[in-house]
Amino acid sequence: MAYKISDECISCGACADACPVSCISEGDGKYVLVIEGAPEGAAEAKDFSSISPEEHVAKYESEGMAIVDAIKKAAKDRGMSKSEFYKLLVN
Repeated sequence: MAYKISDECISCGACADACPVSCISEGDGKYVLVIEGAPEGAAEAKDFSSISPEEHVAKYESEGMAIVDAIKKAAKDRGMSKSEFYKLLVN
């Protein structure tokens, strides 16, 4: 079950990055807080350790994501902050 965060939300994303259990995500222009776990039969977490960070970002870009969003999603997939993930990309 998901609940909307109040209308005072300015969609900055700070709460999503700060959530230790990744229960806050962007949805339809608003951020939502997921209270219950994934529904039965939902896909399990994928292991992206077999592809490079660059390939991971390219995967999301090929699906039509903007590079900034692709980096953010890839970092979240790997359980890293955006800044940690970005450091991997530039080194």
